[in-house]
Amino acid sequence: ASDSPSAVNSSGGGGLLLVPTLGEPGAEGSFELQVDCDFPLLVDELPKGAGAVQSMPGEWTATKSGGCHLHPDWRQNPKFFLQMQGVRPTKVRITLTRSEREWKSRCQRDSVGTMIGFYLFRSGSGKLNRPGDSTADGDSGATTHPIVVNGRLWSDTDFVPLHTICSPPELVLSSAAKGGYVIVPATYEPGRLGKFVLSVQCDTEFTLTGDSET
Repeated sequence: ASDSPSAVNSSGGGGLLLVPTLGEPGAEGSFELQVDCDFPLLVDELPKGAGAVQSMPGEWTATKSGGCHLHPDWRQNPKFFLQMQGVRPTKVRITLTRSEREWKSRCQRDSVGTMIGFYLFRSGSGKLNRPGDSTADGDSGATTHPIVVNGRLWSDTDFVPLHTICSPPELVLSSAAKGGYVIVPATYEPGRLGKFVLSVQCDTEFTLTGDSET
């Protein structure tokens, strides 16, 4: 039976994701979800198909925590691959979230180094180059398959001392892009280890996979 994820939005920002499930695969049946809370709460079932949200867990480990692009090993971060169906441009929302409970103490000790953000590139070329970066052959990464937001080349979010960061609301991507897109979450400084969740919502059907699955 398929799971029925529900999103819980609270004043804390980011909300929670509930996934009712059974102990054995293939079991079917109806259920009722009840949530008791001492403050106003909104519970919505996430859509399926176009407009659906897919979330994947990730982790910055000793070998995949290269920091931001100011560091030489910044490409050595977890990677997620986004492939959209169809041919029309589609609105996309990408959200990187980490657990406040897990990260709170280390963020207090190292507020700058633990800042989070992410990069977005077309993956068809196999190169991860920000606009203006020079490649080995002297070409600029901005000219190869640019992503444009509000008339400007765009490849990365700001790095923020928060537990959630989202792509610009105006982000629209080409569904026909060969090879799809690659998303690279990062911390500001290298070597900041811990878990996170990457979520993607599109106006069309899509697949989201991690680098360990490809």
